[in-house]
Amino acid sequence: MLDQVFMRPVISLARPLFFRIAERAAGRNVTGKIAEIAAYYRLSPDRQLRRRHELVVRSLEAAVANVPYYQKRIRPELVARIKKDFAYFNDLPIMTKADVLAHADELVSLAFDPNDLKRMKTGGSAGPSAYFFYDREAIDWSGATTWFCRSHYESALANKQLHFACDFNETAEDAKFDWRRFGEHLATHRDNVFTREFSDRKVEEYLGKVVSAGANLVHSHPSTMYLIAQKSISQSGPGQRYFRVYEPSGEVLHPYQESTIKRAFHCDVANRYGLAEAGVIAYQIDPDAEELRLMNHLVFFDESVRGEETEITFTTLRNDAMPLIRYRSGDLGVFHASDNGEIVLNKLSGRVHDLVRIGDRTIMTHTLMDILDHRVGKVREFQLVRNSLQSTLTLNIVPDAGFDAQMAADTIARIVGHRLDIRVIDSDELIRVGDRGKFRHLADVEQA
Repeated sequence: MLDQVFMRPVISLARPLFFRIAERAAGRNVTGKIAEIAAYYRLSPDRQLRRRHELVVRSLEAAVANVPYYQKRIRPELVARIKKDFAYFNDLPIMTKADVLAHADELVSLAFDPNDLKRMKTGGSAGPSAYFFYDREAIDWSGATTWFCRSHYESALANKQLHFACDFNETAEDAKFDWRRFGEHLATHRDNVFTREFSDRKVEEYLGKVVSAGANLVHSHPSTMYLIAQKSISQSGPGQRYFRVYEPSGEVLHPYQESTIKRAFHCDVANRYGLAEAGVIAYQIDPDAEELRLMNHLVFFDESVRGEETEITFTTLRNDAMPLIRYRSGDLGVFHASDNGEIVLNKLSGRVHDLVRIGDRTIMTHTLMDILDHRVGKVREFQLVRNSLQSTLTLNIVPDAGFDAQMAADTIARIVGHRLDIRVIDSDELIRVGDRGKFRHLADVEQA
């Protein structure tokens, strides 16, 4: 109560100072990059384009000099031609996630100590999950981009943010106090709601935390927030303004989810497109416009197809540790020119998550993904297979080296409260649907 009445305004006013102290102590440079990003978007379109071309060439030169994969596939003479005439950029080969999976050991720059890199793991909507590595500069650019995007909706360093995260059902002994994470949350004015199951009672509990948080921005999977919005409408009716901005993450935001969340909370929705390979690369800067602004200070987009659905392809500009050149993301979107001539993105198609009953608990597949990623490990991909004829639920795992099925079953049982049957499979045994072989973490089958 004291925090809500007296301390919140004081903490909010001091937040920029806390952030800069934490930034300096960690040897980071995020605030300086936020200013650089803002200055870039004040340039004329022609100067922005020239700057993007310069960054593409710089990334290509670093890749050819230090990354074994590109040393075998891109000739220095081609880079020299691109530097003189950017039209030659289209002569560069396309890269896919399959290439990343097949050549993972050759894609990290030899100019970096692997121990200094941050590893990120993709979702599996466009093939088995893959790992991508960031250097410290790249992490700062990614963080600065997120802060820059959010600054259009809030005072980025002062307003409180509420993030949803997985509850791993750990005891006080298991979950040791993390001073570093506490400092990050203090500096960024961030609080968490931990979710594990999605029964009616638990969703009501999560709603209560949203109501009491006093946050400006709420960040979660759309599937999670949709359930909470439905609960809010059923309890209090529409239009309860507990926060100002909802920011989705981790899966595609569907129109029916967006309209329900807006109706429930009378909030702006700041949609975005981000992925482990590059960070947030498109953001809905204007809540009244459907399109997303391209974060083309961070990546260079291939935009040759406009006005119709196309696979989003880009080149990273700020990550020398693992540069991606003409990388096909596996996600679909539509590029088109806005009223002011700026190229924007909308009508995204990508990953979704599902509700599933495991034992006597209802969870989201993203909860199981967090458990496997952060408490089990050595999992390349997973899929729950629900057989309606046999009334069975099997967890199929595509393992990395060292995967322990017994430990995985024990860990899931401790957190979820039910022991799943685990089957180790190859990636080509994952069930996929549609002409593009799209993948969901829950597959329904009818097999006798």
